[in-house]
Parts: sequence; structure tokens; C-alpha cells
Amino acid sequence: MTASIDRLTAELRRCRGGDEIAARRLYANAGRAMELVALACTNDRADAQDVVQAALLRVLETPIERVDAVREALPWLLKITRHVALNHRRTDQRRCARERTALLGINHSPQNENPPEELMPAIAALELDHREIIILRHFIGLTWTQIGETLGITDRAGAARHRVALEQMRQTMHKIRTVEPHQC
Repeated sequence: MTASIDRLTAELRRCRGGDEIAARRLYANAGRAMELVALACTNDRADAQDVVQAALLRVLETPIERVDAVREALPWLLKITRHVALNHRRTDQRRCARERTALLGINHSPQNENPPEELMPAIAALELDHREIIILRHFIGLTWTQIGETLGITDRAGAARHRVALEQMRQTMHKIRTVEPHQC
């Protein structure tokens, strides 16, 4: 363990070593960022919370040698959260498809809740790759290097996705603002 590790990484190592107080501090410091990543993937707050719990359990099951190799905890935790969220979403999509098939022609689609934030409709309209970039950069505040490590892409790829995402959000927000009020 080097002297230059950040506080969150130290908490991660103590947590994985069995320190319950460190686990609580780890969640207090990284839980919100993890939930935002999960929300970007699932578009459902309850599912996002479930994903964070599953990701934390996965962290606790990670061999201690792998935890000791982690250089920076937050991108590593967010990467795990993202993988758990994507698996959760795929599982949920398969379950919904099976249920629709079982209902023989009755279309059922989950209700989309409209978050109160003005930008959430524009963020939700983005493709997953772009939505993740916006969440990681603007709501969690990761650097391009951290984003690259979290998503497994280069810094430049992250910046390029960010530019595309911002342009798509601008277009969506323009459409939302220029749509005439619904007439009965």
C-alpha cells in the first residue's frame, strides 16, 4: 500500500478487510455516485438502489488481492456498479419479454417516471453510452481519465461521446421548449 492512495481507496481496503465502520464511510462517500451511475443505466430509482447494494456485495466478495491492486477506488466502484446495473437491466428486459410473451399479445411496458429535474428528460433520451458520460462528468464530477477507467475507454473517446451527448441534449431540450402546450 503506497502513501499516496486517496482516502476512499484506504476505506475500500479497510472495508474489504472486515472493518464495518470503514464500510459505512465507503458508502457515505461513494454511494451517491454509485447510485447515479446505476440510475443512468436503469432509469429507475428503486432499481438503482438495488444495483448499488448488489455492487457493494460484489465488492465485499472480491478477493483481497484484487482490492489491494486498486489504484483509485471511485472509478473502480463505479465500474462495478455499471456492470451490475447493465446485468440488472438485461435481466429485467428478458423478464419483461417473457411476461409479454406469456400474456399472448397484451402489450405491457413499464411506466416511465418523469424526474422533477428539467434536464432529466433530455438525459433519459440519450443512448446509454452518452447518458453515462453525462452522469459521470457532470453529476459525479469525474475527470476524463477516471471516466475512461470506469467505462473502459480512452480519455478521447469519453470526450467525443460527451460532445455528442451535449449536442443531443441541446436538440432534445429545444424540442421540449418549443412544443406547444397540449390542447384538449
